Parts: sequence; structure tokens; C-alpha cells
Amino acid sequence: MLEQGFNADDGTVSGAGFGRQAYVGLSGGFGEVKLGKIWTAYDDISGATDAAFNAIVLSPVWLIFQSQYGYTYNPNNGIYYATPSFGGFSGAVSTNLREGVANTRVSAFHVKYEGGPLFVALGYQDDEPTNEKYTRIGASYDLGVAKLLGTYGRAKNADVDEWSVGADVPVATNLVVSVGYAQSKQDGAKAERGWSLAAAYALSKRTTAYAGYFDANKAAVMGRAGAPDSRFGVGLKHTF
Repeated sequence: MLEQGFNADDGTVSGAGFGRQAYVGLSGGFGEVKLGKIWTAYDDISGATDAAFNAIVLSPVWLIFQSQYGYTYNPNNGIYYATPSFGGFSGAVSTNLREGVANTRVSAFHVKYEGGPLFVALGYQDDEPTNEKYTRIGASYDLGVAKLLGTYGRAKNADVDEWSVGADVPVATNLVVSVGYAQSKQDGAKAERGWSLAAAYALSKRTTAYAGYFDANKAAVMGRAGAPDSRFGVGLKHTF
């Protein structure tokens, strides 16, 4: 796999060449092994229970969970292994080679359960570049009339606790409305809060259009220099 980002407004390359994921892998009954530049095992589950369909421009988790957003999500020289599913339970571990560069190791794992309407996941990452340790617990439950979402995260050394709640509500066979609220609180600082409302419309089995609105309090704007206190966003996702 080779992934490259492009800026949609001017066509320029976003970031380094193939700077998202670039790896060779092998999968089978034993699970999956990847070698290269890979999302960490922690990143695998980081957006699984986020409102607004985990869209970066709209999700209150992405925009408020500053410490979680700051983790190293795809280090160079990565080694990754994911287990097959055992009765709904599965997991993954990842690390990377320093290749002579000190303090650049990122080690992570996750365990999760997916069975029927219930999803539960725990992720942990030890990030040497920032000397930070991240923990995240996420869960969702599909009631049929709505899918309930919840996330708790902690950055240990920064002494930051974060949580979010949300719901995805199908209002038609091809239309889902998502609402979410998130808070990030560092010890001794004001709480940063934000909420979002988004909708996703299935144009076909593989193509979905989405749009939404996000709003944050003053503490969140001040905590992220230059961040907007509100924004609109639209997107189009196609699965090849």
C-alpha cells in the first residue's frame, strides 16, 4: 500500500511523498503482518467510536482531544501484527526500529471485541518522541434506532483527561445523522469543550457524501492557537 494526500483546492501534494502509509504486508489465517510506515495499533481504534463519522474537520474528538491528536500515528520503520478474530475478540501490537536515531520508538497495542451490536476497544501507546503515554477506551452499542458512542482518553505525563459521547441516528435507509460532544481537561486548566452535528447520505453502496457543523468554547480556541470556534465542513468518501 502507498498512500498520498493532496490538497483538493489547489492540487498540491500534502506532506511528504507517500507520507501516510507506505508498507508491504501479508495476511492469512495467522492474522496480518505489515512492515513500513504504518498506522500504529493505537491509531487503529482511535476513531472507532467518534461522532461525525470520524471526519477530521467535524469530529469533536479530533478537534478537542488535543493530547490524543498529538500522538505519533505512523512512525517510520514500523513493525505491526494483528491477530485473527477469536469469537469476536482480536488485537494488534506495533513498534518501530530506531535505525540509529535515539528516542524515536513508538510502541502500541490494542484489544477489541466486536459482537452483534456491541463494540469495545482498549488502546495504549508509549510515544518516545514526546515522552508521553496515551490510553483510550471506546465503546458503541447499536440499538437499531440509534448507535450510542462513547470514548475516554488520558495522556499520562500531560495529566489530561478527555471524554466524548455521541449518537449516530439513521433517519432513512440512506441517511444518518450524527451528534457528538467532547471535553478535554488538563489539571489546573480550563476545560476545552466542543460539539458537532453532521449528516451522511449514501449516494451508492460505495460513495457517501457528508456535511456538518462544529462549535467550540473559548478555552478550546485558546488551547489550539488559531483554531476556529466554529466551522462548517463537507466531504465525499468513495470506497474502491
